[in-house]
Amino acid sequence: MRAAVAGEVHLDPAAARALATALRAPASAAGALTRRERDVVALIAQGGTNRQIATRLGVTERTARTHVSNILGKLGLASRTQLAMWAVREGLVDTAGGPAPEVVPAPHAGDRAPVRADR
Repeated sequence: MRAAVAGEVHLDPAAARALATALRAPASAAGALTRRERDVVALIAQGGTNRQIATRLGVTERTARTHVSNILGKLGLASRTQLAMWAVREGLVDTAGGPAPEVVPAPHAGDRAPVRADR
């Protein structure tokens, strides 16, 4: 009663945990990923190695590794296998053997328009 009069709110520990978890996690973890990261997830779910992902995306193998690391961190997963299982569960990959998702390669340095100094 004293706590209520003082304006304090007491929550059941289970309710407090559920509330804290809901506030920390996005509505859909897939929404926390960039388009490029979703492309990487799809390629991992198809069994792609870092080298294969790099080739497919037109980036270095180190960049592919960095993407994988960032994705695992964002989703709180420990392995590529967990990531592949998560991708299937979230519907990010077609498990019926359909076409591979469209992946747009990164532009090459020579493909970019020069930046003017007066901007």
